[in-house]
Amino acid sequence: MAIIPELKNVHVFAEGDVTGDFCISLVLDIGPADVSGADQFYATVGTAQGIADFLSTRPFIICRGFVVVPEFNLKAIKDCIQVRISECAKDDWAQTALSINRLFPWEYDEMKDYKLFS
Repeated sequence: MAIIPELKNVHVFAEGDVTGDFCISLVLDIGPADVSGADQFYATVGTAQGIADFLSTRPFIICRGFVVVPEFNLKAIKDCIQVRISECAKDDWAQTALSINRLFPWEYDEMKDYKLFS
């Protein structure tokens, strides 16, 4: 039976209200739907212009972990992420987390010896 991942919480890192064009960081608490624990994955979310402004301070962006949205709507962002991570279901949590890791960097990314959520 496949392990279905669930987005349990989202931590938004932004100064003040998020309006207009923006580019912010999120920490995603994701774990098996039937377990209370979660691992953390990281995302950058923004409008196309907000990400373009972010790019102006860097030579380039590698797009893993980026979500482009038309406006800040946390519920819509959560729903979109839930749909995408649901497609990552595998036979066990380690395989599921590695599959999610292709979309969003995982707190245990590239670690050989990690302990799963408690």
